[in-house]
Amino acid sequence: MKDLSITVLGKSYKVSLDDGFKEFLQRNIEQDLGSNTVNDTKTLLNAYIKRCHELYVQDKEIKDIHSNLEQNTK
Repeated sequence: MKDLSITVLGKSYKVSLDDGFKEFLQRNIEQDLGSNTVNDTKTLLNAYIKRCHELYVQDKEIKDIHSNLEQNTK
């Protein structure tokens, strides 16, 4: 387990994460928020909505692939 520190409105929060996930999350946080250490609520909400949209698109693509596979195996 590794600790990751995330700052929101000047307050630092530490979370313990599996090693691989910590590295993944840290890269994504840097992509979404940059190196800014004062993340406000609006910035975090926008990053969350962006990630949810990415998950929505991925979920739709997976369902489309699954549907195509089912149709091709009939």
